[in-house]
Amino acid sequence: MDIGIEKIMAQDSRYPKEAYRFITQSVSIICQEVLSRRKKNSRNRHITALQLLNGLKEILLRDYSCMALDVLNSWNVHCTDDIGNIVFNLAKVKLLDTSENDRIEDFHNRFCFHAAFVMPFMPYKRLRTLPVIKP
Repeated sequence: MDIGIEKIMAQDSRYPKEAYRFITQSVSIICQEVLSRRKKNSRNRHITALQLLNGLKEILLRDYSCMALDVLNSWNVHCTDDIGNIVFNLAKVKLLDTSENDRIEDFHNRFCFHAAFVMPFMPYKRLRTLPVIKP
């Protein structure tokens, strides 16, 4: 796997190895979870971009909790488009498979990282109104 990632990074250095490793490992977990919910006789082993993104969101929140956004930012991953770039870079070196129907646009602006990774940890309401100091 690292040889493939090094090939990617030689051509596109926007994202560090950790981001590629995380996505690759997470795709395996998400595929197993999605496929386990499908009918036993289904031959379709493909997951959609939205299934992948939702699975990544769950894994990030589970593993990194309120630090998920900081982890993503440290990997230069600032939006779902960046995840799409990583997925398609991995597909170019055959570390992930894509179908003929998959497009990088499927990852475009699918959800807001702030809403996904910050808002769940915000208090629901202020406990009290803060006083305003007038000059």
